[in-house]
Amino acid sequence: MMKKLLGIMVLGLLLCGNAYSSSLIGKQLECKSSSKYIYGSIYYIFLNGKQFQDFYIHKETLKVIKSINDYDEYPKSIDIFISTSDLKLYSIDRKTLKTSKGDQCKVVGFNIPAKLENISKELLKKQTKDNKI
Repeated sequence: MMKKLLGIMVLGLLLCGNAYSSSLIGKQLECKSSSKYIYGSIYYIFLNGKQFQDFYIHKETLKVIKSINDYDEYPKSIDIFISTSDLKLYSIDRKTLKTSKGDQCKVVGFNIPAKLENISKELLKKQTKDNKI
């Protein structure tokens, strides 16, 4: 009986998709961005085993943009997709936290939406003050 139970447990672990890696749920990343549309960095909050929420400040409007997109996690990488699409944007190396586009990421622990809203307000305030018309 014990051998059967042990066999079932081992088989369950082998079949479990994420038995090889720590869960990303609740983790937050800040990734420098070379995009011409993003001011500074793009931020990720991993919501569940398949979706994350991203936040960034748009360079032209200086407003915070947020969306929910999809990801796949593997032992060595995280693939980032456009929501409800099979179009992979890039990968993030889990060891170096570098994207396949060459941008560097880091783990963060602050309130991302609140921080970006404050930055956005300051940028808009400064831009309004500097405008001549």
